[in-house]
Amino acid sequence: MTIDAAIARWCARPIDTGHPGLTLTPLVLGPEGVPVVTDAEQAKAAPEAAVLEARGLEVPTEVRERVLASTELAELDRWLRRAAVVSDTRELLATTGS
Repeated sequence: MTIDAAIARWCARPIDTGHPGLTLTPLVLGPEGVPVVTDAEQAKAAPEAAVLEARGLEVPTEVRERVLASTELAELDRWLRRAAVVSDTRELLATTGS
């Protein structure tokens, strides 16, 4: 994570490990990946949804409602961390994994 666009581009470059077919692709969050917050109350109420939307993922109503209904801090923390790496918003609520 960086606020510098040039550093984000540099960090996102694939890393050749020297093993055939094994190239690491870093996950980098730079300024282009974070939209300007236009509704601060909504972002505070559901930061998980804000992260998903910042990544360009659609947040279905059932996911948004489940997140907003949760009062368990450990669950919300887990969802917030997963929001940065899932490829589909429904994966956010999966009970297995981290």
